[in-house]
Amino acid sequence: MNAEVTQRLIELQSTLEASVRHRNSILTKIGQKYDHWLATVRKEKATYHTLNSFSIDVTRKCLVAEGWCPVSGKDAVRAALLLANLNSSAQMGTVFQPLPTRNEPPTYYKTNKVTEVFQGT
Repeated sequence: MNAEVTQRLIELQSTLEASVRHRNSILTKIGQKYDHWLATVRKEKATYHTLNSFSIDVTRKCLVAEGWCPVSGKDAVRAALLLANLNSSAQMGTVFQPLPTRNEPPTYYKTNKVTEVFQGT
């Protein structure tokens, strides 16, 4: 009976050592790609955080976002939205429509090479 128990302990010990080696090899592989995965997860979280700020238009089954952009940047925003729409193969087109408002727009300062280093990220 002692020999059986000893044999069983040896088997369990070897199984435990093999599982520890396997776990360490997997964690080493994951650790090598950690920075890539961290950046990917942060981008996805930022995307979903932004999408959660949108409102839902139930009648048209789409998301609606409102935001500010400088008047001088309207063409660039429109072009970026069009390009994103083409790259995403979306079923519904993007609509860019200026809305009249009485609200005060946020402060905007155009940056150049000298001042952009002081711009917050």
